[in-house]
Amino acid sequence: MKKVFFAAIMMASAFLATAKSGYMLRSNNGSLKKQTERGMEWAVQIPFGAKVEILSETPVKAIYYWTGGKSKNAMEFYKVQYQSKEYFITANECAIGDSPIVLTEDATLFTKSRISTFRNAFLLRGTICLATGRRETAGSVSFSEVIFYDTDEATLKTRWVQTKKISDDQNDVKAAQLVELAFVQADKGMKENFMKLALKIESTAKISEYVEETNRKMFNIIDGKNAADIPQQEALVSTDDGATVNLRAAPQNGDVLAKLANGSAITLLKMTAETDKIEGLTEHWYFVQAKNGDETVEGWIFGGYISFLKEAEETSAE
Repeated sequence: MKKVFFAAIMMASAFLATAKSGYMLRSNNGSLKKQTERGMEWAVQIPFGAKVEILSETPVKAIYYWTGGKSKNAMEFYKVQYQSKEYFITANECAIGDSPIVLTEDATLFTKSRISTFRNAFLLRGTICLATGRRETAGSVSFSEVIFYDTDEATLKTRWVQTKKISDDQNDVKAAQLVELAFVQADKGMKENFMKLALKIESTAKISEYVEETNRKMFNIIDGKNAADIPQQEALVSTDDGATVNLRAAPQNGDVLAKLANGSAITLLKMTAETDKIEGLTEHWYFVQAKNGDETVEGWIFGGYISFLKEAEETSAE
């Protein structure tokens, strides 16, 4: 019995020594599968950047079935463990390794470690990749090789990125993972909880800024960092079809406080730092004061529906 027990311990130790980590790098619809009699089927959704433990030495080949369809050819899957349960993960969505990194700013990816080489990928700040460990310097520019998921071609690719645009700080990676968890939640309360956790992590300056900016956008928060006071300016509500314009409690999808008639006089007080594109128009949002019947109201209006009096006067003069 002792020999059997000792052998079991040795086998377990050997497995733990060879077990590898993997990371889901597909940023949308990343999922784990279960193996059934007919092939692989959907099991559970996991977020971008989620870590799994690889349990199989080589991929398993099987047909993938989903509601109303199946893959034309057999696909490769790794057997994995996630949250103490066993599943399968699509091999071309999961990068194997122990070096997750996160982009600290939007970045162009290169086929070789030189600025002059072909650029055929672009990834946004907050994207989680896996570092291969290779690093090269061309002139005064340092490059790191990373593995990422190419959405267009539905597969993993290896490219070079400027080292200054990535962080291997594990707090930065955790913060980016929590942001992704917030993105995929349908429930607002769950979104808030994950973003609160991300905000509490002591991440580096660039990722901390990314988390704060994402939090403001996600919950439509307006403060001194994304909006500023402007010199008071008189203007008019202006629409092509004479329709009313929503005065909102916050830009984009804030509650509607009032509906202002076309031609209503307004006073501009603040302006957002960033622009939005609505109905083909790209403009800032403006915090305005207006009359709604006998009541004075304040709120946000999209700049595409504002006629600035100075512009109107200049047009009339022409």
